[in-house]
Amino acid sequence: MRTARLNAVCAAGMMGLIVGGCASSGDRRGPVQVLSASDFATGEAVRGGGPAIDAPGPARPTPTVTAAEARQGVGEVKVLTGPPPAAGAAPAAGSAVPERLAVDQMVGQVNGKPIYAHDFFESSDTRLRQTAAQIKNREGVRSWMNDATKVVDGQLRDQVRDELLLAEFNASLTPEQRQGALAFIESVRSEIISGNLGSAELARERLAKDEELSLEQKVKQETDREFVRTQLSRRIASRVNVSFRDIERYYQRNPEKFRPAPRAEFRVIRLAAAAERDAVTAALDAGEGFESVARRFSSWRPDDANRRVVDLARDPQSGAPLLGKADVFAAGPLNDAARGLTQGGVAGPIETGGALWWLRLDDIVDPPGKALYEVQREIEGLVREERWGEEEQRYFDQLLSNSTVTDIKTMRDRLRAYAAERYLLQPMLPEARQPATTPAPVPTSPERAQPRP
Repeated sequence: MRTARLNAVCAAGMMGLIVGGCASSGDRRGPVQVLSASDFATGEAVRGGGPAIDAPGPARPTPTVTAAEARQGVGEVKVLTGPPPAAGAAPAAGSAVPERLAVDQMVGQVNGKPIYAHDFFESSDTRLRQTAAQIKNREGVRSWMNDATKVVDGQLRDQVRDELLLAEFNASLTPEQRQGALAFIESVRSEIISGNLGSAELARERLAKDEELSLEQKVKQETDREFVRTQLSRRIASRVNVSFRDIERYYQRNPEKFRPAPRAEFRVIRLAAAAERDAVTAALDAGEGFESVARRFSSWRPDDANRRVVDLARDPQSGAPLLGKADVFAAGPLNDAARGLTQGGVAGPIETGGALWWLRLDDIVDPPGKALYEVQREIEGLVREERWGEEEQRYFDQLLSNSTVTDIKTMRDRLRAYAAERYLLQPMLPEARQPATTPAPVPTSPERAQPRP
């Protein structure tokens, strides 16, 4: 619906340039930001342009907390209690405070727009922290790094792709279409507010609580997503065509997807005590049904009616089920006996694994496949999705070749290294030695705050 509305307003060419929610100003942060223990004593701003200046206003009492309360910190910030170290002084011997602590890093750029590691991991931060806290051994570390690598690969590709597509979208608009895009941005903002009883303030509160986003960030997120979809549709949709011949070819090459595998259904009698052998033999010889005897004597899967069901392969020429090549049981004697049975046939007693066995092949079920006309729409969707992915990758490669983008592998390696340090190494650092937990006034200014690992 939104995509159709965006296409309509862009085609009509209605209001102003794409500003605010659709474009962002350049980020002037340095490429790497690192803190040392001495930085916290100098009073220099950590990520700003100068020392903090107290704003004028009524004096407020200095909050008083215990050292234990202070150490808990607030959010990503941990407070170090006690007197600050002298400016430029090295940490005291035995202190567990790391000499250098990486806070953020610029891992690369897309057409001049920087990608910062801290911002990159913002959406996956909670999950990565939780899984890292559960690591118990080296295998856990490897598993965590594999998971983090998947996060990096997926998010990095999407972020680079979306940045390039947004740039293409903006560059391709006429002045009239730019004005229409601004009208679309306003309509999305109004829609979000309408979903919160028409109150912008209520929308801001809910977004801050549920998604940790401002209203403006949410509008930009939603409109950027639609702009990306629109650009992809413009450049790719016309190239993706699926003919009936394509559908027929896919149906013929993938018969297993549209014809369920045949299956063999066995009934099994297993006796752990040889003393019952004569009773079972007598009951079968007397003509009692195999199912009834199994129900009375068998210890094999009593909760599943003593059954064993296995899928069968098909003969590549005739398509007939192949019981003679099935792996029915792990034990060789049982498997050989099962393979040799015909429908309704019984084998046993077979002595193996410290027990006596009887097998009966109840049935070989060969479900009919689906006709082409039944799955035509399904196949069309599968082929279209496959070709769309191919065209999207081709278009992405073309955008990359015509853009100024830091090498993807380099950014990937930097992000993996940053993730390992932030989520694995820093939490393992021992806590700094703290003074006795007596109540003391603790300044809460930025000069006394240290980012919590």
